[in-house]
Amino acid sequence: MMQGTIAGRVELDGAPLAGVTVALVGGGEAPVASVATDEQGCFVLGPAPAVGEAWVLARLRQPFLGVLAARVPAGGAPLVLAASARSAHTLSVSLQLPVNLPFDQGELELDPEALPGVPASVLRAAVAVGGDDPARLAYRRVHLSTPATSVRLLGGTWRVEAHRELDGPTLLPFAKGPRNWRSHDLRLPGGRTVPRKDGGHRVELQADLAVTIDCQPIRP
Repeated sequence: MMQGTIAGRVELDGAPLAGVTVALVGGGEAPVASVATDEQGCFVLGPAPAVGEAWVLARLRQPFLGVLAARVPAGGAPLVLAASARSAHTLSVSLQLPVNLPFDQGELELDPEALPGVPASVLRAAVAVGGDDPARLAYRRVHLSTPATSVRLLGGTWRVEAHRELDGPTLLPFAKGPRNWRSHDLRLPGGRTVPRKDGGHRVELQADLAVTIDCQPIRP
């Protein structure tokens, strides 16, 4: 191993996770380097930035979505980024569109905004490392062929948004065929609503959760 490099392992309940993207993040939000874990879940990154605090993050895509992160230790000690299946929960989403707005397809965006022990800047860097759509700051985009889906997520706060934006941002009201739409309100069990703000709805996920997203057409 080269001097100044950072070695470690990514595991799920003690078993190695292969093919996980791991990145080194310096003082800013831009990754310094990234690599995929090998068959033993191991990785080597670096060297660490000479100035400022450095973190190593792992982007989990399977068997659930999430980010693991750890501060780079002094002295080059190996890192273990460990996840537990018990820390993941199922988010079930059902879309409600107006009766005059037929569903043909859509997309669900998911971004981790607050996860235990992970600084916000590190989470933002995770989007830049192989995100589905960095221009939209989307950590994961799920294509929807039906108005209902379920995803497994690491517990924490997630930004959730559903939309259909094909053929440009809008379609004229008199155009034939499906029209574009986006989420407006997210309804939690019990009836409390979470309005759309800053590009999505913030959902705190600490257990399995079923939500309904009320959608509205995008007006030209």
